[in-house]
This record gives sequence, C-alpha cells and structure tokens, in this order.
Amino acid sequence: MGSVRRAMYFITGLGMVAGGILSVVLPEVAVSVILLVLRLWLTLAGIRYIMYYISMARHMVDGIYVLYKGIFLFDIGIFSLWFDNLPPLYAMMFLVFNLAFAGGIDVLRANEQRRLEVSDWLFKMLFGIFQILIAFTCFFFLNSVRAVTIVYGIGLGYSGIVRIILAFRRRAIVYTQ
Repeated sequence: MGSVRRAMYFITGLGMVAGGILSVVLPEVAVSVILLVLRLWLTLAGIRYIMYYISMARHMVDGIYVLYKGIFLFDIGIFSLWFDNLPPLYAMMFLVFNLAFAGGIDVLRANEQRRLEVSDWLFKMLFGIFQILIAFTCFFFLNSVRAVTIVYGIGLGYSGIVRIILAFRRRAIVYTQ
C-alpha cells in the first residue's frame, strides 16, 4: 500500500470514528450527516470510476465493467440525494442494509483468502462477521431509531479503528527477477 493510500485509509478511519462518536452522542443529527456523506461518497466514487474508464480502463480487458460500476454508483448516489425527506427509519434501513452487504462481502473475501492461504484472512473474517452482527442487532432494534443509530455508531467507530490499523500495518512485498 502506497503512502497516499495509507493516508486516505487513515483519514477515512478518522472520519468513521468521528461519525461513530457523533452517532452515539447526537443520534438525531447523526442519521442525516452520515447519509449525506454516504450519498456524496457514492456520487463521487461513481464519477471517479467513470473518469478512470475514460482515461485507462477502456483499453483493458473487461474494462467495460469499470464503466458499469461507475454508472451504477453514480446513479445510486444521485438517486439517494433525491430522497432527502425520507423518515429516519427508512434511512437507517438503508444504512443497515449497506452494513450487512459490506460485511457479507468481507466474509466472502476472507474465505477466498483462506483458500489462497493468505496470512491475515482471519482478521478480515472476524471484521466481516462483526459487521453482520451489528447489522442484525440494528434489525432487532429497528423500532427505535435512536437505538439503531447508537448501535450503528458503535459499528461505524469500530470500522474506523480497523481502517486506522490497516493504514499502519506493514505489508510484505515480494520482488522477483
């Protein structure tokens, strides 16, 4: 991981920890702030993938999938910006589904890394399982938006701490001649 990517992981981790603290301290305000950040991130990530496709990925094998991913993320980001007046329950369901999906992807990636005998697969597996448990806990408290926001904030803070740890973790680089 390069120094720019490490810095981005660290800054993202700090933002996630700050969002987790905000969710625990001010649950009423946190839902709208976290949703705004997520919406903007989806839109900007979609634009970034589209720009990457235009500049480089169109010359790659299966580069069209980068364009599809960019269009999908951009559409989801713009689509979610229109729904600013949703009740907080629906907004929290959107966030909880996002957390459960991310946890499932992490578990699947960790399982693949386990089959490939990568050394840190257990860390990623535990992180994915923790995300899924947080999502199920949020589903259990779905009638109370305040409780869901606090539980989601705890999971968001934990995810931020994991990102900060990953930013400082050394990776082995194998050079061949």
